[in-house]
Amino acid sequence: MRTETTIAAELTPPGSGAITVIGLHGPRAWEIVRSLFATASELPPEMPKPGAMRLGRFGSGEMWDEVVLTVRPGPPPNWLEIQAHGGRINVDWMLELLEQHGATRCRWNEFLRQTEPRWRAFAAEQLADAGTERTAAILLDQWNGAFDNALAEIRTLLQAGDIAAARAQLQQLLDLARFGEHLTKPWRVAIIGPPNVGKSSLINALAGFQRSIVAPLPGTTRDLVTVAAAFEGWAVELIDTAGLHAAAAGLEQAGTKLARSAIESSDLCIWVFDASSASPVWPEPDIAAKRPLWVVNKTDLAPAWKIDDVPDAVHVSAQTRSGIAGLGARISQRLVPAAPAAGTAVPFCSACVEYLRQLVALVETGDRSLAVELLG
Repeated sequence: MRTETTIAAELTPPGSGAITVIGLHGPRAWEIVRSLFATASELPPEMPKPGAMRLGRFGSGEMWDEVVLTVRPGPPPNWLEIQAHGGRINVDWMLELLEQHGATRCRWNEFLRQTEPRWRAFAAEQLADAGTERTAAILLDQWNGAFDNALAEIRTLLQAGDIAAARAQLQQLLDLARFGEHLTKPWRVAIIGPPNVGKSSLINALAGFQRSIVAPLPGTTRDLVTVAAAFEGWAVELIDTAGLHAAAAGLEQAGTKLARSAIESSDLCIWVFDASSASPVWPEPDIAAKRPLWVVNKTDLAPAWKIDDVPDAVHVSAQTRSGIAGLGARISQRLVPAAPAAGTAVPFCSACVEYLRQLVALVETGDRSLAVELLG
């Protein structure tokens, strides 16, 4: 929502740095900067030329910083950017000076919501939290207009009276809601199974370093241990859990309760079998109903049972890392069976999903004109 307030924000990441960019936007932007900026040869003009860049000094009294002032294109000149020396002290001083002259200080994301189109601003916010290059690329597509373009197409369909096509496109977008949620939030993958099948060793192998304590004794893992990883560009939080067995008591029983909570909250469960044990241990029906990914571990040892009897299982050795790359690929495939093509519109935040649901509700109740109005 735009306001008549003139706002100022640091647009570069906070902290120490060589250069910072401070944005100023609002009806008094040029008036405020003009009182604090001067070049070596002339005073700033009454009305700057859009797109102009000027080298000069910014400050007041005896304290100045050499800066580059940029007037963003487009009338009126109410969006300015100041490139100055970085560092917390310098940035705070400049923002305080702007506040003293009438600007309202805000965070960078609040600034973008005032200056950018709605979904472009939201996409920029989400980009800051992208966990991998692949998810960042998808968010960049949205920042570059993929989601906006899809909404424009739906608006055109509604105006033309093609309700069925508009409804189908809205549903296609909503079908990607769960995927869009995980562009900034890692998928949760719980490693589960009976005690001493090598769950902790497996999570260490998948992570590429030792995060979980490994010991030959059952019941070593009692708390949930999480580690960040990525498979084929999708951010994942691996969860190491306590061994599940009916005889658990005391601390072990508390561990199994935590394990079951992880199962309930996870996007995917991996049930681990031990190839060297006397016989395979299968999960209880409620866990099997969640369609775990079957993994047979310890294949570097002589198998004590027919490991091929586990359907569609991944055979690995956490000890030698055999099969670990293939397991990563299977995890990726289970989480994202069909990744959207480059440039595809994706509802990338909860606000997008809620907006689409509002549109669907209007279309379903026959309020086409209201849906068109909501689409702008």
